[in-house]
Parts: sequence; structure tokens; C-alpha cells
Amino acid sequence: MTKIHKQGLIFSLFLAINLFFFFYLNYTVVERLQMLISNRLYCTWNLVLQDSDLDINQISEQLPNGSRAFFEHTEDGNLRFVYQKGDWKLPLVSGHSFDSNVDLPQALVGINVKNNLENEDYIVFGDIKYEVVGILGTNYPSSLDNLTLINKINETLPIERVVIDTENPRDIENVAQLFNVSVFNENRALSRFLNSDIFKQLIMINVVIILVILIVISGYLYFNLYKKNDYVLYLLGNSKLNIMKRNIARLTVAFLSSFIMILLIDLGIGNQVVFKYFTRYILILLLIYISYCSCFFLGDKKLY
Repeated sequence: MTKIHKQGLIFSLFLAINLFFFFYLNYTVVERLQMLISNRLYCTWNLVLQDSDLDINQISEQLPNGSRAFFEHTEDGNLRFVYQKGDWKLPLVSGHSFDSNVDLPQALVGINVKNNLENEDYIVFGDIKYEVVGILGTNYPSSLDNLTLINKINETLPIERVVIDTENPRDIENVAQLFNVSVFNENRALSRFLNSDIFKQLIMINVVIILVILIVISGYLYFNLYKKNDYVLYLLGNSKLNIMKRNIARLTVAFLSSFIMILLIDLGIGNQVVFKYFTRYILILLLIYISYCSCFFLGDKKLY
């Protein structure tokens, strides 16, 4: 097998590993997005406060990172002031989310709300004019089409209820200890079914097992492809350590080349999961090092 064929085989295997993990990460993103759309931007683990007269400052100081507080101004919840603590990616058809660096009233509206606006750039509630900066929703009709989110509290609007949810379901238990709660996790039965971690754990276990198998195969395959070359280098006076460093450098180049391809695919899709889970890709690379080094030292006695 030629040098180019060997490099192409290793590159293809690394690309398969990175693609497999990339598809899994995108699955988790899509799963979370579908949950938010079906629950009208609420996680299945949310709570309703008993006291709807709480000031936003009283609430925001106690919320953990990755949580949100919604002040519903209508009975159907279609008009809400939202406070978010942390980065929250909303499902948008067009436009952008609230700009935290701009201290101006802004609104995100569903497509049906947008179509009913006389002025397409602004929506007015009371004496406050909110600039419409984005359109909520998806490429298909959903409950978000009639929703309006605003980033500035409006004193002229009544508050029907205050809802808090978190990115991490474990955090909602801690939040419930901080406030008087009237309803805890309205979809609790659904939550126990969907978020009992049984399905997620099974999927995650299978993903981990497959990744480990692929990583072990890649390390073993690389060792076998280059062991004759390594033995020749050893006979020519190269130390085992230098040979191993040489191979690790070659592994790194092959892995980074495949990773760049995944990065370009991610940028094209727009989910940007690679940046979010970059450290996990580094962990995969470290495991590949361990797999190869294990094969190198175990096969060391037979070769040298």
C-alpha cells in the first residue's frame, strides 16, 4: 500500500469518527429545538410562580446561568416579556435575536403577528414602541406563529403569570426552592417519559461504545500500516520516542484535516455545535493518541 493510500485510509476513518459524532451532536440540538417548539418555547421542566407581582430584579438575581423568566401578559401566553441569563438560541425564520448591547425596546414576533402589523418594523404596546428585529418560527406552521416576545418590561401591561425554566433540568429543582411555586413542571408526566434519561442514556451509551470501537480500530490500524516503516526507521538509528512522536504528528495532521471538513459543514448548516463541543473533539483526539500509543508499546517487543 502506498503512502498516499495509507494517509487516505486514516483520513477517511477520522472523517467517519468526526462525522458520526457531529451527527449525534446535531441530533441533540434538533431534539431540544423540537421540544421548545412543541412547548411554545418552554422546556418540559418549567415552573409557574405563585406571586406574579415579583420584580424582575428580584428574580434575575437568583436565577442560575442558562435559565429564563417569562412574564406572560395575556391569558394565552402569546405576549411575553422574557429575561434570559446566558446564551439562548431561539428558532427564527429571519432576523436576529435580542441584542444585549442595545438598550432599546425590541420584539420578536411570529409570522402571523408579522403579517398583521400595519408598520412592519414596529409593534406598539401601551406607550412603548418595540422594534421588530426577528421572526419567530420554523419552515412549517407552528404555535410560535402567534407568539410575541419583548425584551423590555411594560408597566402598562397586566401580568397573568410568571414562568421560569432552565436549560438543565436539574437546575429547576434548585430554582423551585427559591420561590413560591404554584405549578411545578406542568408537563411532569410527559417529562418523566421523555426526560427520564432512559432513552438519552441508551443513545449516549451506544454512541460512546461506537466511538470507542472506532478509536481503537483507528489506533490499531495506523500502527499496523506504519509498523514496517517504523521498524526500518528504528534500524536506521531513530529512537522509539522519536518514531512515536513522528507518528503522533502525522495522526494530528490527519485528524485536524478531517476536523476542518466537519467545521465547514457545521458553518454551512448554521448550528455551530462544533464550537460548542470543541473540547469533546479534543478528547477524541487524545483517545486516539492513547489507542495508538498502547498499540505501539504492546507491539514494541515484537518489532524492536
